[in-house]
Amino acid sequence: MMIKIIAILALSSGIIASPFSRGNMCDRKKSEILRGIRRKDKETIENFKINEEGEPERICGEGYEYKKDIIFCFDVCALKVGDTCLRSIEAGKDLCADDLECVSDDYDSHLPLTCQSLIAFEGFDYSSLGISSDYYSY
Repeated sequence: MMIKIIAILALSSGIIASPFSRGNMCDRKKSEILRGIRRKDKETIENFKINEEGEPERICGEGYEYKKDIIFCFDVCALKVGDTCLRSIEAGKDLCADDLECVSDDYDSHLPLTCQSLIAFEGFDYSSLGISSDYYSY
């Protein structure tokens, strides 16, 4: 029994200390951005600045709000309807605002993914379809 507990603890500490853990991904991305800022890399300095705490901070356009990135590492830009988006799981990448989702164009798969409103069935008039709206209520 004791050997099983030790094995479980060893495995879990290995997973926690994995180079792919959230903390390491975050630290690695922060270091990459700070290096880019110090080297005056054009793309980096156009997208990030160093805040009062010495941490990298995303620069968003006027009228954009901030939200946490996918791994809760950075404050990133909350993208608006029609903004181009990515479905990557990466620290420091902008995300669609909370009421939007990153979707592809159903008619042209060559177009980039964009942030679009979530489909809402509430308020839709199903009577024209001859279907009761009670069927679609949550």
